[in-house]
Amino acid sequence: MPHLPPSITLPGAGRRFRSRLPRRPKDGRLPDEAALAAFLQPSVPAFLQILEITDSQDRPLMLLQPDAALRQKLYRRIACTAVRGKGEILYLYRRAGSMLEHQGRWDLCSGPVLAGEAREDAARRLLLARAGLADPQVAEILRRPANRESPAQLTLFAARLPQGVIPDREETLAVDADELEGLVAHTPELLTPALIWAAGTGRLFS
Repeated sequence: MPHLPPSITLPGAGRRFRSRLPRRPKDGRLPDEAALAAFLQPSVPAFLQILEITDSQDRPLMLLQPDAALRQKLYRRIACTAVRGKGEILYLYRRAGSMLEHQGRWDLCSGPVLAGEAREDAARRLLLARAGLADPQVAEILRRPANRESPAQLTLFAARLPQGVIPDREETLAVDADELEGLVAHTPELLTPALIWAAGTGRLFS
């Protein structure tokens, strides 16, 4: 498997840029969870993220920046987590305008699997960054292989909010099965393709 280099060359920059992970404090302690989340959250600039490009059989081929992978429609891995609340409630998250695709649409807690990152670790990172869930329990539900029409290899996970926890973020929408079915049927333009696919599996509430 290719290894992430310590630095990358920015296109046209004529210089090398070194990724800035949170620095180790002078007292020798490791960066805390919040500092790491700030670096790895989905809103981090795309040029700081590196994806592992694969073939149709999920075998690694190269490392590439997200915008280049999207532009060339290359195979890449995406982690999607259905965040469930009390009863039959599913929480959707509005994609920020800074994201590379599907800005402003409702989605599961989704994002790219970074180079060298396991799918489950990506799901946990995204849950911390987008849903504020520290050390969540996640369970893989199923995978959707990539194809030329949909080059993202999707892995669907499920996570449940701890009892008594209610998301307080403005860009969060709580829906039940009937409400989600109505959104898919009548306003699919407000949803990401990944959410529409996941809703069609019948596994988001089971």
